[in-house]
Amino acid sequence: MSNRMSTVERKSRSSHRPAPYALNVKVKNIENLKEALTQREPRLLIRNIPKDCTQTDLIPLIPVLPTEIKAIEFLKKTDMSPAGAAVVVLASYEGMSKAALADGRELRGHNLWAVKDVEGMRSLSLLQKLGHKNDSAAISRKPSTNSPVEPVVIPAELMQKVDLSLLNNIKAALSTLSGEKKPSPVDSIRQRSVKVRNLPDSATYDRISQVFLGCGTIESISEGNYKNEVIIKFTNADEADLAVRFYNGRRMDGKRLQVLYRDR
Repeated sequence: MSNRMSTVERKSRSSHRPAPYALNVKVKNIENLKEALTQREPRLLIRNIPKDCTQTDLIPLIPVLPTEIKAIEFLKKTDMSPAGAAVVVLASYEGMSKAALADGRELRGHNLWAVKDVEGMRSLSLLQKLGHKNDSAAISRKPSTNSPVEPVVIPAELMQKVDLSLLNNIKAALSTLSGEKKPSPVDSIRQRSVKVRNLPDSATYDRISQVFLGCGTIESISEGNYKNEVIIKFTNADEADLAVRFYNGRRMDGKRLQVLYRDR
């Protein structure tokens, strides 16, 4: 019986081990980052990493062989300060799926947030939030004022594979190209807030902030009530949407969190 228990324990420990290769692996950077993000390829966006994170720190947390990692680029703000995010290009889609298991791993008190970003939309959106203009040739080319913009037709078979959350970004880009003015959205505190239930008794303000910082900028966290639930207010509704999509069901100190929309 003791032998069986020791085997189970060994398997449990092995599932949390870092990637099985040396820490001195050096991966090249991504050349022409914005242009590269417009191309479809297996790629991860990793956020909520320490500002002083290096390849030596990050690579052991990505559970793939070194040959699967083609390039890594640490994103920076317009003032060239670290943004706490990185784009990782993988050699295959199978490797990308394995690398995505880095989501939730801890690095110096930061819980990593890793999502598949094959189309590059999330990375480009993050760069825009950091103040970078999208000046790549594939997107910045404006149509002539004399010729009308042709409507974009998406095949039905492709629509079944499109992530519907990306359509708003596509519509916004088309509106910009055609010169249309997009109405400014109405700011609703309830729409950019989420309710987090079933928190463990050990959950503190700092611990909750570390877990949900990967979704965006947190404006405030309410005090927990007798049901062990809090309200987290983000700066926009998109960040609240990410919190629900990626953190609902995530375990925290043995308890499975319930992350719900507050008013949607």
